Amino acid sequence: MGSGTIPSLRPRQRLARLREIIAETPAMLIDMNKWQSVCGTVACIAGHGGMDPVLQAEGLKLSPQRLLTLHGWTATDTALAVFFGISEAAARTLFYIENDRTSELTKARQLALMDRLLEEPVED
Repeated sequence: MGSGTIPSLRPRQRLARLREIIAETPAMLIDMNKWQSVCGTVACIAGHGGMDPVLQAEGLKLSPQRLLTLHGWTATDTALAVFFGISEAAARTLFYIENDRTSELTKARQLALMDRLLEEPVED
């Protein structure tokens, strides 16, 4: 998808894609402390999304400096909420975990949260 192309996925479809990515990612490669590690294989949930070609085509990108951007702008909780079709509070809970940031429990808890978010009605 080139510059200026209209994204083809709806926000909740992007969230479903992110859920697929995280479900397939081993827990040891999920670290909520950073967008992406220096090695390039360990990242937070949003960082893994920024490495996915489908979500990259939608505008979510992880720069070589390991900075997450949306359509060229630094990704904030507000921007991620809009991009994935969820509330800002849900985005903060999903992407900014305060503790227990690198475990199988973290992965399971965040997958369960995405499942709940995907079941919520979509607001127009």
